[in-house]
Amino acid sequence: MYLSLNTRLNNIAHYNALNARRECFCSTAEAEGSLITGSYPFSMGTGSVSSVPFGLPVFFQHRVLGYALASVSADAIPLVEFFIEHLAEGATESTIIDRFVMDNMKSVSRKITSLIFPPGQICIRVGDIDGLDDEFAKYRIALYLQAEESLLA
Repeated sequence: MYLSLNTRLNNIAHYNALNARRECFCSTAEAEGSLITGSYPFSMGTGSVSSVPFGLPVFFQHRVLGYALASVSADAIPLVEFFIEHLAEGATESTIIDRFVMDNMKSVSRKITSLIFPPGQICIRVGDIDGLDDEFAKYRIALYLQAEESLLA
């Protein structure tokens, strides 16, 4: 069965629009030194640490597809709880996207399918900590985001 030229062009345009919605992005943030419960130690750019509402700015609707965290430290048995949070533009309360724990493996990698979030900021907060003594510890996290709206003008 052959489709008309107009039908084929409409199908191409439809699938191109769907694919434009599926663009994925990776952003890396780093932290160094002693972690403090309730702090936002990760820098997402030129060295300024995060806070609510100062994290990774995202101007489009998005979801978090996953994340990977690695740590280098002299700590033998570290235990650190992290919260990935979203703060919508104009909001004063953040929403927890996911919670995870880094243990003595000193790395975490997780694929998730989060809710769709509106434009705003993504921040990483430190929760409970135990076994941290290395003041020169280093932490790096990669966040994988997917656009949930067309980014074409």
